[in-house]
Amino acid sequence: MKSKPIETLCLCRVSSDKQAKNENITSQKQACLLYAKHNGFVIDKFFYEDGVSGRGEDRPGLSQIKEYIEHEHKNKRIRVMFYDMSRLARNMGVYTDFEKIVIKYDIELLTVVGGKSENNALGRFARGFDVLRAQLFSDELSEKTVDKMKALSTLGYYQFNPPLGLKRVENEEKRTILVRDEPRASVIYDAFVSYAAGRFATKHEVTVFLQNSGAFNGVKLNDTKVDAMLKNEVYTGIFAYDKWEIPRQEWKMDKLIPVDLFQAVQSRLQRNGRAPHRTNNADAFPLAGLVCCPQCGHPMTGYFAKGYKGKRHPYYRCYNKACSFNKKSIQRIKVENALLERLNAIQTDDRVLDLFADVLNRVCREKERDITEQMHKTRADIERLNTRIASLGGLLADAGATGNDALVELYQGQILAMTQQKKELESRVGVYKPLSATETFRTAMRRGREFFKNPGILWKIGTLHQKKRLVRMLFLEKPKWDAENGFRTARMPRIFNEKSAQTDGLSDLAAPTRFELVFSP
Repeated sequence: MKSKPIETLCLCRVSSDKQAKNENITSQKQACLLYAKHNGFVIDKFFYEDGVSGRGEDRPGLSQIKEYIEHEHKNKRIRVMFYDMSRLARNMGVYTDFEKIVIKYDIELLTVVGGKSENNALGRFARGFDVLRAQLFSDELSEKTVDKMKALSTLGYYQFNPPLGLKRVENEEKRTILVRDEPRASVIYDAFVSYAAGRFATKHEVTVFLQNSGAFNGVKLNDTKVDAMLKNEVYTGIFAYDKWEIPRQEWKMDKLIPVDLFQAVQSRLQRNGRAPHRTNNADAFPLAGLVCCPQCGHPMTGYFAKGYKGKRHPYYRCYNKACSFNKKSIQRIKVENALLERLNAIQTDDRVLDLFADVLNRVCREKERDITEQMHKTRADIERLNTRIASLGGLLADAGATGNDALVELYQGQILAMTQQKKELESRVGVYKPLSATETFRTAMRRGREFFKNPGILWKIGTLHQKKRLVRMLFLEKPKWDAENGFRTARMPRIFNEKSAQTDGLSDLAAPTRFELVFSP
């Protein structure tokens, strides 16, 4: 029986348009062609993914390969080739989906870096491990990028796409800041002024004004986008970012809209809304769902009751129908004042805070020591690769001088593979920065100490998310409010106990000398 012909498919992928412009696709293709020639076969079809992330699931090139296999597997044996397994995927879900095709049709897989991968249990394990390692590297890099963005945001550097009317530039410190993007900035300012003054009766009139200004050619503006623009506090340059728990602060950027003008526009938006204004109960009742009924222990909810002349009065209430306390409402101010009284009673002793800071510093130093050792090992690996690449460069020159084309191609492929490996190692070293040396770490330590010294300040100035987190951290279980004692009987972690700093025999906290014995270096 005549065997089916084998056809080789090759996927070349780069994860950003910038890489594609630097012709890394071409480099991958050349490496794969050299490998195929050296191993005695040809590549029949190339598939390309320019600017496509290996972490995403939208993979046009990989999808084309799978469709081709489904259509042609009856007529041909198929081999699929990549530069390395990270080109296939940096996502275990994408890899697993493709692996099903490999197993189903007995597809041969190979890479320039690793050679042929056997289609058995060991081969599948090795492939999965390589993809998992690529995903880990990608995830770690992504986390470090987000951490860096958070740190810069804390210092006031806006890290997201700028809204219309602002653009990115680098300042003298090589930091990216937002500045006015003219003429759009002036047109947006005029739109805010006109809407606040009532010269535009509706948001649609604002939309028409912006569209007719000529400053937004190529931008699709509609009433929904204009509504978001009028509510975008970024234009004031003073705002909070709750997702990363960054409190309201002044950012390093041009202030396109004055705060008083922005507030005037918000008031106008609320008056002109088609639906009646509704108060956000979540913001108004931060203890809802966290404080329990003193009678049945059911979490209480917040609501507004209408009073004389439509005035609204805030209350907390238990809605458990089986509870005898069900129809009783508690004034919000009583519950929240009781919590604030509990917070103000906390005076954590400096010795406890010193101990906390010392333990945290030691843990961080141990972590840094481990990371530093890894960095030393990585740098040593880079040096070994440099030595090997230099050695291969000499062999390549000798092979070229003697006209040995086979050796030239072999050495070129090896040098390309090692260079790629070296770049990955250098990228790890490049993003490394000692934790304790960063401004973010020092700021966090300072803020942490301020918080434990006076946690009540977070209740006064914190966001809704921060207030809820504060309550969860303060109490070992959901606290019950009591009309006589407030929250005095609620159990709290030892560090928040107002008596935790005593060493006079009334508290079970050990004397300082005991800590020195336990934690002495």
